[in-house]
Amino acid sequence: MIGVPPSYIACDHVTVARALPGVAVTRTGAPGAIGSTMAWMRPIVALPPFANQSADPENEYLTDGIADEIISALTKIQSLRVASRTSAFAFKGKNEDISEIGHKLKVSTVLEGSVRRHANKLRVTAHIYTLDDAKGLLRAGLDGFAHTVRDKDIDDEFVGLAKKQKGLFYVPNLPDSGVKTDLSWLSGSVSAQELQKLQAGASTDRPDVQKLFGIQARNLARMNKEGFFIAMGTDGGVPWAHHLEMADMVTAGMTPAQVITASTRNPAQLLRLDDLGTIAPGKSADFIVLDANPLDNIVNTRRINKVYLRGAEVDRAGMRARWQAKWNRASETR
Repeated sequence: MIGVPPSYIACDHVTVARALPGVAVTRTGAPGAIGSTMAWMRPIVALPPFANQSADPENEYLTDGIADEIISALTKIQSLRVASRTSAFAFKGKNEDISEIGHKLKVSTVLEGSVRRHANKLRVTAHIYTLDDAKGLLRAGLDGFAHTVRDKDIDDEFVGLAKKQKGLFYVPNLPDSGVKTDLSWLSGSVSAQELQKLQAGASTDRPDVQKLFGIQARNLARMNKEGFFIAMGTDGGVPWAHHLEMADMVTAGMTPAQVITASTRNPAQLLRLDDLGTIAPGKSADFIVLDANPLDNIVNTRRINKVYLRGAEVDRAGMRARWQAKWNRASETR
């Protein structure tokens, strides 16, 4: 797993292997990019402290201990240089982009992680890039992927390893599809000025981006065909990304019904939120009312008529009015 581009892993254990040959990385973490701002001939790795995702703050010692153990193991690999614990732990509690951490520490690889404790068991989730790393993690007993393999199409060996992992879950986290996109449906949710900027960035086809999307879309299609547990999720900060991803999942070959299940019931099951995910007696009444059937066209999830949270209707008109008033005040001060 060492030598991969910047990524993160939420874990209770990490299998440490000898470093792969050094890689060049850009500030965005793209592997082997031409004209990268930083490059090293010898692999250097840094391990910031893992984030405690558990409700109990006393588990903080566990997250730091895991990071310490991994750092200690990495220092024993002669072909690998490891940033000092003091330098890496200086980023504890800071919400900095992983590529920025790598840039500041002058390292080719940053292993970032989080730990969530579930009663007597810790689930292991990996955010990976390469097929080789995905296979290695499956051999180590991985519970699930928080991102698809992105460097090449998955193969029969990967599928075979994945099938040996009982209850493996797969979060596609698909990237930008790279095709020209109409964002006019956001007109009631963002200001006119912001929508204009967003539309400008989505008004061209980008072949290079489409190629990367194609790899991940084919991998999702293969995992869906093989019957794996798929849950929709994102590590981005775009509020409407879920609508875009649902459409992209259909583009990848899933049916609208499969995508709706992967976007509602499955994430709730994955996070063990027993009162969410489906409409049933005894569950929280969180749901939306649409003006058109998403089984006919998945983009109909954007045609929202009403939203209910815990059985109470959300005052969408009032929220929109407050947003628009704020947008107007902001434009007047410019």
